[in-house]
Amino acid sequence: MKIRLLSLALLGAALLLILGQSGFFRQRALIGHDTQTYVDLSGLASGIGLSNFSSRLRPPGFSLFLALVTLGKIPNPNVVTYKFCGNSVYGDHESCETASSDQANTVKLDPLVYGYSNETAALFQRVVLAAKIIFILAVLFLFWTLSLQIPPLLAAASVAFVCWKTPMILLSAGMIYSEVLFPALMFIYISCIIVYLTKWRRVGSFILLLRVWLFQELQSSGSLASRQ
Repeated sequence: MKIRLLSLALLGAALLLILGQSGFFRQRALIGHDTQTYVDLSGLASGIGLSNFSSRLRPPGFSLFLALVTLGKIPNPNVVTYKFCGNSVYGDHESCETASSDQANTVKLDPLVYGYSNETAALFQRVVLAAKIIFILAVLFLFWTLSLQIPPLLAAASVAFVCWKTPMILLSAGMIYSEVLFPALMFIYISCIIVYLTKWRRVGSFILLLRVWLFQELQSSGSLASRQ
């Protein structure tokens, strides 16, 4: 047990050091076209019903995560404003090069110009930071469950290899998409399966079912986004 705890602490310290040096935590939160579909919902202001966190395009999974992290401030229909720019099927509008929003932060993604306040920018940053913290905890959880079956050193090497092979472009870039949670969720699912197969079968089964439901919600969001 002492060796596992020491290995866990060393792995956590090494992970924080490597990610900190690489600028993992310093990336500014970014938005894309799909971000609007997650945040432009009635949200907690209209009640706690799931319909207030979902739409024809999105299931409620990621929007509920946004509400939890931002304490109900997102989603909200007034969080991000947008207008069309340039010449497109939506009509002739002001050039995207000169167009701007009336907000403190402007993001130009042809054929739209998005705008949001500094407060919203801080909330987006909080969301990204929360996703990255969850990812680190998921890595440590995966190591701990693996070390139940194999020596701690081999478990740490296995986790390092999996992290190296896992695509984390959106998480590293800080995009406000449901995909920022996918790496952490994948590690948590694997960990739950290991726990279920080793001990605590009843508890592991409950956690696994809960995680599978959340994964299906977020995967649906990702598949819908890829079709747009």
